[in-house]
Amino acid sequence: MNPRPSLALLLTALLAVTACGDPVSGAARRASTTTTGGTPGGVTTSPSGGVSPSPSGGPTGSLDTTDPCALITRAEAEQALGPLRKEPKAGELGGARTCSFAPRTATFLIGIRTTVGLAGVQPDGGVLSDVTIGDRPAKELLGVTRSCGVYLGVSDSSRVDVVLNATSSGEEPCPLARRIAELVEPRLP
Repeated sequence: MNPRPSLALLLTALLAVTACGDPVSGAARRASTTTTGGTPGGVTTSPSGGVSPSPSGGPTGSLDTTDPCALITRAEAEQALGPLRKEPKAGELGGARTCSFAPRTATFLIGIRTTVGLAGVQPDGGVLSDVTIGDRPAKELLGVTRSCGVYLGVSDSSRVDVVLNATSSGEEPCPLARRIAELVEPRLP
């Protein structure tokens, strides 16, 4: 077994947990998705009532019922970071409902937190910066392990985390994490 992917997921999880605030209630679940439309990536919709891109690409629903796996399509993830080694996986980590993706070049996680906003992002030894993604305030955290988190503010008490581990190609992780966050941001309420 190759220990590199396991270590990469551990690093991603560690960064996500250290940048956390209060826990989120509720169980994680993977809603089934349907791809439609004439574009290569299609539009992913979630029957769970969560946020999904509308035909115009904008958000629908609320963050409380959002499936984190519906915030980016498989095609978008692969276009940004290359082919996925396995299917996206829903879960829970540090109180966030999450979805982890495993492209060949790096792994990343999307987490939804409905009880803590951007004020809960702590540097924990990394370099924390204020950034803007779309028109949304955000924070970017370059971790000491060459991981990068981009935390998108949704409200004073909620946010969506995009955490990318150190890349296998040696590329800087924050530009890649921002690329994923830019794909996620228009789908948020």
